Amino acid sequence: MDPDDLSSGTSLGEIPAHQRTTLTEFEQCRTQGRFDTAKTQTLEREGRWYRSTITPLASGHVVVSHTDVTELKANEAKLLALRDILLTERNRAEAANEAKSEFLAKISHELRTPLNAVIGFADLMAQDYDRGRHNPERHLGYARLISDSGRHLLTIVEDLLDLTRVEKGRVPLEESEVDLVELVQSVRVLVTARRT
Repeated sequence: MDPDDLSSGTSLGEIPAHQRTTLTEFEQCRTQGRFDTAKTQTLEREGRWYRSTITPLASGHVVVSHTDVTELKANEAKLLALRDILLTERNRAEAANEAKSEFLAKISHELRTPLNAVIGFADLMAQDYDRGRHNPERHLGYARLISDSGRHLLTIVEDLLDLTRVEKGRVPLEESEVDLVELVQSVRVLVTARRT
């Protein structure tokens, strides 16, 4: 509206009819009649946002105020976008934490197997010595199994350390051939040790 068409104290009836219909409060006053409580609504007009409030007075009149809340709406949109980003980051962090827990559970299992072999064969050797059943050939086999399990354990720890170095970009990738027969024998020893 043209500011000259609206000044303090202007009644709704004094506003030109063609401009009255553009006012949100005109439609509310026309359809709702008397107001017992304040009514507020936020509307967009020509690219700007306005909050219109109709407040009843004891005299039966109403006070209408319009506040430009375009900047507030823009900030609200930014906050909503930021909230979405934070939710996405929180979900990523939770997924990473879950992956870390799963990784630690698997690593614990991988470490436990050779450790059980080391402890088991060392206990068998100690029991034999305690009972006076010294058997060099059998104990040599136990010692080899303990050594193999210890080396396997060391390999796992070194792999973990390498993994952290790779993640930090400190280790270049090096490919090498693997002796499958030796690998299968090592696995068989570990599995057999775990069964005992």
